[in-house]
Amino acid sequence: MVEAVKAVVRTYFEAVNSGDEAALDAVLAEDYLQHAPPAAPGREAVKRHLAMYRSGFADLRVAVEDVLSEGDRVVARTTTEGTHTGPFLGHPPTFRRFRAEGLDIFRLRDGKLVEHWGVFDTLGMLIQIGLYRPSAPKAGA
Repeated sequence: MVEAVKAVVRTYFEAVNSGDEAALDAVLAEDYLQHAPPAAPGREAVKRHLAMYRSGFADLRVAVEDVLSEGDRVVARTTTEGTHTGPFLGHPPTFRRFRAEGLDIFRLRDGKLVEHWGVFDTLGMLIQIGLYRPSAPKAGA
């Protein structure tokens, strides 16, 4: 049972990497609820979010580093990499690469993903691709 639920999460990330929407439909429940952006419910919101990333990062790849399971929950630690080769968040491509860590918790029901909580180093990604530059501390602050 533990290996079966871990396999569902690995299949999800394989579908993310390949852009295979049919594979996403196979692992995401129709009432899938995302607690991390995009917070809209359902599979279609996930597909739109992934399409936005794939249009900005054609070589986007998520590597699953660790997978842990307890009951109906699966935790995955991931490393995401890509090159900013297309429009992203209204910005033209910078052709810079990023590598960022993520942590995802999924809840499963009847062999499908029904809920997701996640954190991703978005700030680190934006700095690496040149879309955000931290300001220098002010003197005397």
